Amino acid sequence: MATSDSATGRDSGADSGSGAEILTFYVALYSRVPAFDSASPAYEGLHRSHVDYQKSHFNAGRLVMGGPFVGEGGGMALFRAGSISEVQTIVAGDPAVQAGIYTVTVHEYQAVLNALGGRATPATAPAAQAGRAERPGPCPILRSCPS
Repeated sequence: MATSDSATGRDSGADSGSGAEILTFYVALYSRVPAFDSASPAYEGLHRSHVDYQKSHFNAGRLVMGGPFVGEGGGMALFRAGSISEVQTIVAGDPAVQAGIYTVTVHEYQAVLNALGGRATPATAPAAQAGRAERPGPCPILRSCPS
């Protein structure tokens, strides 16, 4: 049976059969509320606030990646954090969520097979508090940035 270390967001990997580390992330699925007209100036301003809010969490090392679904009124954000409640608090503070433009569900996700490499550590880890100094360039989890 795999065991979880809540301080690191890592599991022992005992159930994976490969001995590889299982990384725990949190997936936030955003759905746009149909009543909002995405062409309206009000939506534009709130969406811009949403993007700025997401960028602040990316720069702080909590958001690994995020973006819209192509051709749909929603998107996804992948977070690293110490708990699901921490991510629920983050998404609840999003200006677009507060305004009712998006509804969000958060799920715990374990990356058993992971070609991206990297480690999942909570944003409260010392490296995150030190400004993510060890982060290699603009791609926090990829070994190299896609061109």
